[in-house]
Amino acid sequence: MNRLSVDDLLAHIDVLHGAPLNVISDCLRAMIVAGPGHDLVAADFSSIEGRVLAWLAGENWKLDAFKAFDEGEGADLYKLTYARAYGLEAADVTKDQRQLGKVMELALGYQGGVGAFQTMARGYGVRITDEQADEIKTRWREQHPATKAFWKILERSAIAATREPGRLTKAGRILFRKNGSFLFARLPSGRRPWCQAVLTLCY
Repeated sequence: MNRLSVDDLLAHIDVLHGAPLNVISDCLRAMIVAGPGHDLVAADFSSIEGRVLAWLAGENWKLDAFKAFDEGEGADLYKLTYARAYGLEAADVTKDQRQLGKVMELALGYQGGVGAFQTMARGYGVRITDEQADEIKTRWREQHPATKAFWKILERSAIAATREPGRLTKAGRILFRKNGSFLFARLPSGRRPWCQAVLTLCY
């Protein structure tokens, strides 16, 4: 039996399963197992990305909506997101529209554009054109003015930090500082005071 070279092996993986690094990444979760006599416990906080972003950005209507939902009095946030974007009542949002609302929430909050939306949409079985995705992006942003403003504040603060290494710059509850060739962001939790931040500007 002939042994494949590394290049040939990578080419085979690419043909059969997709980009090799993505394949490795997809396999990592299954490799994390509990040792003998131990349990592996994981937790997932409900809508954690949307909640934290709304808090950081000061998107108060959304914080109120999360509070109402948690108290059993408010609408499902994915339905509410779609409803606000299209001028509907949350109670009238269909199952398919809610799925679009879910993708909107997961893909667009961190300055994602059409590409981010379409990548997330494929994972949730949503198929729309790029033109429709661009319209959805625009509608989502119109309903999140504080979040849009927060993106600009983050960008300005991060750029200022890169121009003056060692200087601490502030973007609301987040601090930036450049040290060597890395830009670090200090998060509000303070548990890991400095963590590497990668800035991706999506339009």
